[in-house]
Amino acid sequence: MPKLDVELVEFPLHLKYLEAEFFLWGSLGYGLDKFAPELADSGWPPIGAQIAKLSPLIRDVITQFGFQEVGHLRAIKDTLTGFARLILNISRESFATVMDDAFRHPLKPPFDAYANDINYLLASYVIPYVGLTGYVGVNPKLQSSTAKRDGYCSTLLESFKTENCVLLQLLTDSETEIESEPETEGRSHLTDMPQPTTSGVQPVPQLEGFHYCATGKDNSIGPSSSRSSNENGGALI
Repeated sequence: MPKLDVELVEFPLHLKYLEAEFFLWGSLGYGLDKFAPELADSGWPPIGAQIAKLSPLIRDVITQFGFQEVGHLRAIKDTLTGFARLILNISRESFATVMDDAFRHPLKPPFDAYANDINYLLASYVIPYVGLTGYVGVNPKLQSSTAKRDGYCSTLLESFKTENCVLLQLLTDSETEIESEPETEGRSHLTDMPQPTTSGVQPVPQLEGFHYCATGKDNSIGPSSSRSSNENGGALI
C-alpha cells in the first residue's frame, strides 16, 4: 500500500478510538481497557467516560455499535502499524460545549450526553457524521484499490452510513416520546433548544408506510415493504 494511503487510512484511528470508547462506555460502563486492552495499546484512558441512562433497546443498539468499532480497530491495526490510543475527552462537559457552540449560546440546563436516550443519540450522531464526511473527502485521494474500493475506506464508509441511518431513524421514532415526556431538572432535551422560524415554507406531510434513508451518496425513499431487507442486510458489524 502506498505511503500516502497508509497515512490516510491510519489517521481515522483517532475517530475509531473515540467511537469505540464512547459507545462501549455509554452502553456497558467500561471501554477498551477492559474489553480489548491490546487495541488500546497502553494509551491514555478517556476523560469523563461513564455509562449512560439508556432504555434496553437503545443500549443494545449502542452496544452493537461499540462491537463494530472494536472490529474496525482490530482490522486496521492488524494490517497497519497504527498508534496507541491518544487522550480522548468524552465527558458530559465536552459534549455540552459542542452543543453550546452548535446553537451559539449556552443551553440551560447544560446538555448532558449521558442523561437519557435522546441526548445520547444526539451526541452519538455527531461522531459518525464527521466520519462519513471525512471518508468521502479521503476516498478520491487514495491510490490503491486495497485502500479504496476493495478494502478499508469502502468498508468503513459503509459502516458510517449505516450508523448514520440508524441514529436518524431512532431520533425520528423518538419524536413523539419527547413531546409527551415530563420535564426533568438537570438535563437538556432537543425540545429545549431554540426552534428555527420559517416564512413561506410548508411542512412536508408524513407519508404513512414510506421510509426515507439518507446515506450520503445514495438517498432513497420507498415503501415500508423494502425496509425489512435494509434492516436485515445492513449489519452493524
